[in-house]
Amino acid sequence: MRFRYELETHLNIALMVNIIDTEKFKIFESTIDEVMKLLSGLINYMNKAALK
Repeated sequence: MRFRYELETHLNIALMVNIIDTEKFKIFESTIDEVMKLLSGLINYMNKAALK
């Protein structure tokens, strides 16, 4: 999903210019992973439901 890469880019820039620290970056990164898994599962479910 494209927006993941856009969000990660913004977070990397925020880290580089010291808007966020490394600890916050890691928290955001793991949260992104969790949300992506949830969204992927929802999309797969919706696609399967649409085929029925």
